[in-house]
Amino acid sequence: MVRTRSLKDIVDVRIAYRCTCGQCESMPAERESVCCREIQQVENKLMEWDGSSIDYITEHGGFQSVCLDIWVLQTALYQTWQDMENAPH
Repeated sequence: MVRTRSLKDIVDVRIAYRCTCGQCESMPAERESVCCREIQQVENKLMEWDGSSIDYITEHGGFQSVCLDIWVLQTALYQTWQDMENAPH
């Protein structure tokens, strides 16, 4: 009997192969399944933290306050909305 693999199995294998930080999980869409180490701006942030390299972005000292703080996220959303309203059409 031939065992067929689900899309999730295929994505899990792809992420396991592609992930270099060791923290990635498969996402519903392939385009969402990106290791933080694949993004140059993130890689730069990883290198600048406290003068030493860290393994993944959630270890960065600024991650909690910038990416997970509800008030910071709300302010960024309002700024984005304002920028969109003022953008030339």
